[in-house]
Amino acid sequence: MPRGGKKLQDNKFFSNDIRSCGFFGGNAKVGNFACVFPASEQRQADQVCQTMQQLARAQGANLGQITTAVVPQNRTSDAKAWIEAINTVKQKRPAFILFMNPNANPQHAFVYSVIKNACTVQMAVVSQVMDSTKLGQNQKMLKPICGNT
Repeated sequence: MPRGGKKLQDNKFFSNDIRSCGFFGGNAKVGNFACVFPASEQRQADQVCQTMQQLARAQGANLGQITTAVVPQNRTSDAKAWIEAINTVKQKRPAFILFMNPNANPQHAFVYSVIKNACTVQMAVVSQVMDSTKLGQNQKMLKPICGNT
C-alpha cells in the first residue's frame, strides 16, 4: 500500500450499515423454520433455535414458528432416519431447515449429501447443516455460528 494510503479496518457498525442501506425496511419476515436434530441434542437444539430468534430480532427480522423433528439417537448415521425427519417437518412448509448433525464430517458425507439432496432438489427449501459436535465444544461460538447461518 502506498505511503499515506487508507487502511481497511473493521467496521463494528457494519451490520447497522447493511440494515439501513434499503434492502429491507427493517422488518423482514423470514417465515417459519424447522430444526432437525438427534434425540441427544435436544438441549443444544433449543439453545440454537433461541439464539437464532434473538439474532433475527436484533437485526430487525422476524423468524416465524419453529417446527422440530427428532432423529433417534441410535440412527444418526442412517440416511433414512434423516429423510423421515425431513418428511415430518416439510408438512409445515418451512422457509428453511436447520440440521444439527453430530456426524457432519467427511466419514459421514453420505448423510450430508442425502440431506442436501432432499432439501435442495426434492423440496426446493434452503437448508443448513451444523456440526453439533463442534458447536458443543465451545459455547462461546454459538452466536457467531448462528449469526452466519
